[in-house]
Amino acid sequence: QRKQIGSTAVVAISHQGIHGILAIASRDPQHYKSSVGTLFLSYIAEVMGRVLPRVNNSLRSVR
Repeated sequence: QRKQIGSTAVVAISHQGIHGILAIASRDPQHYKSSVGTLFLSYIAEVMGRVLPRVNNSLRSVR
């Protein structure tokens, strides 16, 4: 059975020259709506932008 994407939320991740996106989805078409605030999603993207470079550096040192 094929799973459908009903709605999505996408936010940019940017910190000290590192750029990316955070994209999340739901099968529910009404789950992510433009009328819903993005404060929490923006906060998660900011935290990820700060943490991911540290994780990447840690992984490089393991190799």
